[in-house]
Amino acid sequence: MGKKTPKYIVFNKNMGGRFHKPVSGGDDLELLRTYYNGNAYEIVRTADLVER
Repeated sequence: MGKKTPKYIVFNKNMGGRFHKPVSGGDDLELLRTYYNGNAYEIVRTADLVER
């Protein structure tokens, strides 16, 4: 099939003006919170089309 979609995507809210830029992604929420904490980053959970 194709590439596996990560469970979480990290966006940098300080880049891109109106639209936030994706910085990273992964399946481990605690690890992402360790690296990307603070007001500059937003961690969003993704969903496949089948799960919607």
